[in-house]
Amino acid sequence: MPSRRLPNSMPAVIRTLKTARDAWKNTPAPADRAISADQWAKLDDAAPASFLNTLLKEASDVDLALAAQAPLSTQFGQVYARLTLFVSHFH
Repeated sequence: MPSRRLPNSMPAVIRTLKTARDAWKNTPAPADRAISADQWAKLDDAAPASFLNTLLKEASDVDLALAAQAPLSTQFGQVYARLTLFVSHFH
């Protein structure tokens, strides 16, 4: 029995869902489609509240949060290094 690997990262999950969406759009006969109409409703890019659109928005929000956190982490690291030096020498 063949086995298939499931996507294990966020970009791989998004790529897989987009591939399923595109395959559904490109298959004209409903009997030949791999996913049902109910599943398609979750992947429909025309609906703003669909699962795929929500996932794409949340994934981009994570990237924005990490970009905003990077300068703060650098500043924290510098202060931590100075505090460590102070504590090790004067305490």
